Amino acid sequence: MTRVLHIRNITLEGPDCCGKSTLYSGIHRATGFRWNIQDRSQLSMICYARQFGRPPESVAAWRRELNDFLLDLNNRLVVLLPGHQVTVQRLRERGDEYQDVESLGVLHGLFEEEVDRLGPRPNVLVVREPLERSALAERVVSWLRESELTSSSEVARAVRDAAASCPGQEAAGCRFRLTLEPSSPDLHSPEAMLHPPEEAYYARILSAVLQNIGDELAGRNEYCRREAPGATRRFIFTQDTCISLLHTLLRDGHLRMRVYCRSSNAQDVLEHDLRFICHLFGRVRAHLLAQGCEPSVLSIDVELGSAHIPLQAA
Repeated sequence: MTRVLHIRNITLEGPDCCGKSTLYSGIHRATGFRWNIQDRSQLSMICYARQFGRPPESVAAWRRELNDFLLDLNNRLVVLLPGHQVTVQRLRERGDEYQDVESLGVLHGLFEEEVDRLGPRPNVLVVREPLERSALAERVVSWLRESELTSSSEVARAVRDAAASCPGQEAAGCRFRLTLEPSSPDLHSPEAMLHPPEEAYYARILSAVLQNIGDELAGRNEYCRREAPGATRRFIFTQDTCISLLHTLLRDGHLRMRVYCRSSNAQDVLEHDLRFICHLFGRVRAHLLAQGCEPSVLSIDVELGSAHIPLQAA
């Protein structure tokens, strides 16, 4: 099955003796080193900062870093939280350079508190069952594979879920990369233009984007200079409405569109906007194919200034 949203980074988290190192090896063994995996990151920094009594502003800074990591929907966080008695048993069996039974109990509680603060994020998996080694790896790998989404509609639902879990039901700065195949249905969906409330809006944006590219290729610009598709930086559309910026670059066979949306109704509108953006990208690609360009890699980088759920829909 073709995936459009791939995993960029995975972080494994949890208190000492929770099984991270075993899981790290198990994922790589099961997938042939498919993903980039990091053992510990911002969540551990938060919990250790609290355990060792560091200033509140240090804790707050790490919480912001963790939130920023999770706002990138290409990232994944896996937290292992088996019962405290499980970690104590492992501590007694193997020992630990930093923790004893009492401090490990404190640390376990801190991880529980911080995970509860996160809410049900779409890119966070919390495993509390003390699973056997192969069963744990199997469960986590299955979740990771399922979380690599297959369509713009699935991505829109993930954004909605992210917004629902954030304070004020707003995921400010949510972002993701879509990687598309030339045959992807999302690139060839003219019906994406027909969402009634946005139909005229989408048509105006599509016309302006294609007009800009056509003008630059023909030299209809302030320099009276024909732009080369693989070198120009001038394929750009901007406005002050919700879909605010679309910038297309073709470099070394990679056609990339960067999209910035200042405001996105994640409950009712974003799914339609993403389907439109993907179709627009397909039209841009077709326009460049007609110029003899044949990009081998296609991606769309989307940043949402405010992905929110309206109060009436909450």
